[in-house]
Amino acid sequence: MRPYQPLKRRAGALALVAFAAPFLAACGPSEPDPAPAKPPLDLANAPNVLLITLDTTRADRLGCYGYEYGNTPTMDALATEGVLVERAYAHVPLTLPSHATILSGVHPPGHGLHVNFQGALPAELPTLAERFHGAGYRTAAVVSAWVLDESFGLGRGFEVYDDVSHIATGTDQRAERPANEVVDAALRWFETDDERPFFAWLHFFDPHDPYEPPSFYAEGLASMYDGELAFVDSQLARLFKVLDARGELEDLVVVLTADHGESLGEHQEATHGVFIYDATMHVPLIVRAPGRLPAGTRAVGPVGLVDLAPTVLDLVGLPAVAGHEGASLTGMLRGEAFAARPVLLESEYPRRSFGWARLFALVSGDDKVIRAPRTELFDLGADPGETTNLAPQHEQRAAELVDAVERRLASLPRRSASQIEATGDEESRLVSLGYVAGATGSIDGEDDLSLRDPKDVPHVLSGVMRARSFAKLEQHERVVSTLTPLALESPESDELFALLGKAQLDLLDFAAAEESLKKSLRERPDQAGRLVQLGDAVRSQGRLEEALALYTRAVDAEPNHGQAHSRLGFAHGQAGRFDLALHHFRRFVELDPTSPNAQTNLANALLSTGRHAEGIGHLRRALELDPRCEPAHHSLWRALVLVNQRVEAIGALRDARSVVPGDRSLARELAWLLATTQGHDGAPGEALALAESVVANERPLGATSLDLLAAAAADAGDFGRAVAEAESALEAAQSQGPAQLVEPIRARLELYRAGRAYREATAR
Repeated sequence: MRPYQPLKRRAGALALVAFAAPFLAACGPSEPDPAPAKPPLDLANAPNVLLITLDTTRADRLGCYGYEYGNTPTMDALATEGVLVERAYAHVPLTLPSHATILSGVHPPGHGLHVNFQGALPAELPTLAERFHGAGYRTAAVVSAWVLDESFGLGRGFEVYDDVSHIATGTDQRAERPANEVVDAALRWFETDDERPFFAWLHFFDPHDPYEPPSFYAEGLASMYDGELAFVDSQLARLFKVLDARGELEDLVVVLTADHGESLGEHQEATHGVFIYDATMHVPLIVRAPGRLPAGTRAVGPVGLVDLAPTVLDLVGLPAVAGHEGASLTGMLRGEAFAARPVLLESEYPRRSFGWARLFALVSGDDKVIRAPRTELFDLGADPGETTNLAPQHEQRAAELVDAVERRLASLPRRSASQIEATGDEESRLVSLGYVAGATGSIDGEDDLSLRDPKDVPHVLSGVMRARSFAKLEQHERVVSTLTPLALESPESDELFALLGKAQLDLLDFAAAEESLKKSLRERPDQAGRLVQLGDAVRSQGRLEEALALYTRAVDAEPNHGQAHSRLGFAHGQAGRFDLALHHFRRFVELDPTSPNAQTNLANALLSTGRHAEGIGHLRRALELDPRCEPAHHSLWRALVLVNQRVEAIGALRDARSVVPGDRSLARELAWLLATTQGHDGAPGEALALAESVVANERPLGATSLDLLAAAAADAGDFGRAVAEAESALEAAQSQGPAQLVEPIRARLELYRAGRAYREATAR
């Protein structure tokens, strides 16, 4: 191994001439130089701006970054038309906090978002979109994953914020959408007749695990991951073709980057989120600005995505925003001398999700230090894969660099993320997107270096990720078998126990689920979702009042947690406290009016208290939201029978059978209604044919089945058979029961002997 030489000059970069002083000085407060005053923006000649963020995209998997096995001609063409930054870094390997930095120009400590679903971008931080909108631009965003939902605060300043919540229908709450749908939505917006210049942000989630590109885009490529990138590239080509035809491509400023990369198995991490090696932190950055930047050039860096917002504003002639922690890269992009500042990286995910140490890093020149319980030092020029840790051979230098990390962290302003209102399905959506939830709140000042080093437990991490994949497929046994031994190795990992407890709950192993879920609440006892699950485990063991207390704790912790209100409704209803049940079910509907389950639960509670018309209205609303909602179908026909709207009940039963065609109980009920209801639109003999099919495999026939056949035969006009079947039904009821059928069957038999069909009352 050649001797380690820090801060080497790389082609196109301005090297720092000394080691200690310049490096440490650069780690202090990173206020950009005051920008000269800019003249007011001339909107008539202002350029359109398109920000493209690719989720989970490594720089080294694009052709323009030297990858020979990929298929990204559109992105490669962007690089030939603009400037490619060779070494750009995300500051955190997770989607929400990284995009918060991109749009705010502030490091994660400054906006308070360190993991997904931690909260929302603080309102006092201006966003890139707000700056453009305030300057007179029309603004729109189309994002492709729920983790960037508008509730997380990134929509400020966008006149249109098209997220996946806007396309959720019924019980199918969309967690993501593919690139073609993103481009479809963008093109619809671009068709808007508006003379103002635009600022648009498009986010593509496709390269995220699991990698499932359309089959055509995986052919001939090295991996399915490459296929995802090829598919996104094809959709960008479609977008640019339309913009070109509209005359909007020639002067369009395009900024293309990624929120983070993907480990793809490097350093024993399958995907991303924990480690901060270059596999997940080195991202593409391409800036195309015709007439403003030279085409087909390269800049080295390193730079951080915190620099992106001030750069975009500078490019179009808008003043810098006070409080930006990044600096404009326009000079570097134009080929001017550029003194690269150290780039700060972080990962709080291991601490917040697994109880392990946080990771922090600085990148400067070819130097990269990772602050961890066991420090890592890498020479990226000689070892871009970060395979050789130089810290043991260069202890003093490593210690100095770790001190520089601490100084940089101490210099940054700190804010707390704004709180968001939880509704109850957030954790399940995170799992569907491939994430484990993380603790919210501040953990500044903790002694991370006394905790377990994530490098020591990569097998636990990979096991949890496998279990997460099994959970998405509802393979609960595999979740349990995977996590049970890992729980012994990493007993500090509350999130592991949360995943294990949920699987045990789904497997109806309530005692085991209770034990695991209690462990998942050790650090955050106010986790509403887990309190609800723990309440379910306790209630299923017959401890209703204890479950009520847990559900109440969940609502106290998150007053707008819909599932917690729903469970309180069930528990109070089970205890006979229907007024309280109604209160919580109504609250659930208020919080999630598009949930068919919320509507159905409220309807059933209303029906139980005799409020039939209101209950039926909510059931119909549930079926408008999701025509395949089985509980609503079952409740609706029963409610209609209850109020003697039997003709309508027949229609409701037909709808229910179309959703659950193999349900024999529904077929039996429909046959009875057809046989005993006057004035329905069924075909002659339909009731008898259906009744015969229902009892075809039943031998010997019981009293209820014989009674059904008798009523159906009478409805068809075959009174001889009706009498015979009714006599057999009466004999069976007298000898075998049910005893309560004896008199009703006897009364019906007299009707059949008189040549009359049996009819039940129908409301008019």
